Amino acid sequence: MSGQYCQKLTPNQYSSFLEKNTGLVVIGYLSTDLLASRQTQILVNTAQAMGGRARFAVLHPAYSAYFENALKLEGSPTYLLFFSGVEQRRFLGAVDYEDLRELIYGPAGDVAV
Repeated sequence: MSGQYCQKLTPNQYSSFLEKNTGLVVIGYLSTDLLASRQTQILVNTAQAMGGRARFAVLHPAYSAYFENALKLEGSPTYLLFFSGVEQRRFLGAVDYEDLRELIYGPAGDVAV
């Protein structure tokens, strides 16, 4: 994973990451299987394509039980969109580039960039 585009967050880093990044933030919750590798690459590619207009991260899989409980996650993969530190939307399931763009911009572009 390219840490330059997609940081891996532990529970201690999660809150400070949201506080520090007050614009759009996309966080992925991914398991440790082959699907996770493909999904991580999609996150990194999307981050590169967006050129810094949003920040991207994944939740560290070693802390999956903590994140499932704290964020009420119902499965993997799950993607969370935040704006100004407040969750706006979530998407459960595997994504492609277009799915992530829709998560970020919404069906009517309802989250300002």
